[in-house]
Amino acid sequence: MRVSAEKGYPMKKLILLLVVCFVLAACASTQPVVKPVETIAQTTTPVQNTPSLDGAAILENQCAQCHSPEKVKQAPRSRDQWSQTVDRMINKGAVLSDTEKAALVDYLVKNYGK
Repeated sequence: MRVSAEKGYPMKKLILLLVVCFVLAACASTQPVVKPVETIAQTTTPVQNTPSLDGAAILENQCAQCHSPEKVKQAPRSRDQWSQTVDRMINKGAVLSDTEKAALVDYLVKNYGK
């Protein structure tokens, strides 16, 4: 069967049909769009190995942006007091994850606790 413009099939429609077929064929993929969960879990670095969990580094990089580390040394506090202080700083704009907060409070209690 021969398709031609004379038989009621204008060339534009034929070209459009071919383009649509090529686009659909190109879009059909057998590759998954998202990595399987086990692959993601294998490539994710455990939180415990990140350097940001060093309390001294958190103190230096986060707290020292607004006040000197000497201020910390002048006011020994209990764990609850340090936790409240860090919460107050977070409410004022300090950006810390829960894990970083815990590491910072542990460091402050160990080094500047009552």
